[in-house]
Amino acid sequence: MPGFSFKRLLISSVVVLATLAVAAPSVSAATRPTTFRLYMGQSTVSGYSSDGASVHVVWRGVGGALKRDAVYTAAKHGGYWEAASSSGQVVRVGNIVKATVNGKTHKLVVPLLRIRISSASDLFYGRAPAGSTIKLGWDNRGSEVSVKVGSDGHWRYSEPGFDVPSGLHAYARWMSKGGDTVTFDQIAS
Repeated sequence: MPGFSFKRLLISSVVVLATLAVAAPSVSAATRPTTFRLYMGQSTVSGYSSDGASVHVVWRGVGGALKRDAVYTAAKHGGYWEAASSSGQVVRVGNIVKATVNGKTHKLVVPLLRIRISSASDLFYGRAPAGSTIKLGWDNRGSEVSVKVGSDGHWRYSEPGFDVPSGLHAYARWMSKGGDTVTFDQIAS
């Protein structure tokens, strides 16, 4: 092939990799900040912390009732941990979740997050923290769409040409500024 050079390709690849390495964030597995991954209506709270870290999780209900207070060890590769409610309690709006790692406590009050699906009007709608952006996804979508939440805490989305079938599984996912996510699932009726 005229003009093709493996040497030039190799040099270009090294330059790209070096650029990516410089632009990559300086968070290592040992210093990964604690974040929560919560699913509304589920009986577990989970998240990520530093690899192998001891994570003290305290999960309280809306009125302050203790749902879980235990210490877990984050996975050595990826830092994932999971705390299950022993009494069948589930994640609800207003729950308070705290995780303490190496003397640093990360806290999240579960925000109002709802999704409703109307197959009659081919509409997804719901509630989320005012002014935030949620990610909306559904079966066979392949990707998520970003939906801006209004100042009143309401959001709506319809996709031109998409007929929402009864039984469609969809979800709304909210992310805090600190990287916590809360997800709410719904089935279209």
